[in-house]
Amino acid sequence: MTRILISDHAETRAAQRGASEECIALVLAHGDIEYPAACGRRIVRLSHQKAGELLTDDVPFRVVDHARSIALVVGAADQVITVLRCDPTAPRRKLDSRCRRRSNRR
Repeated sequence: MTRILISDHAETRAAQRGASEECIALVLAHGDIEYPAACGRRIVRLSHQKAGELLTDDVPFRVVDHARSIALVVGAADQVITVLRCDPTAPRRKLDSRCRRRSNRR
């Protein structure tokens, strides 16, 4: 297994968020959701579909489940800059009662 390049800041954040090196490596290797971040960096996450594929490949559930709840900010040469929390099951947006249309308005 290759050594993960991780900044001191990312190590601190990973410890605060309970993300093991195994989870970070899993997101780096299999993260399929990527979008740009500031200064040419990118944010990498694991999709629901990819998590399911990893579970069928006998990756432990505990590792996949925790990997789904983190996002990595990755810089040049795949160095992990920081570890973020993310909600793998983003809540549905609810309409405020003031914004709903009223069909019985007179």
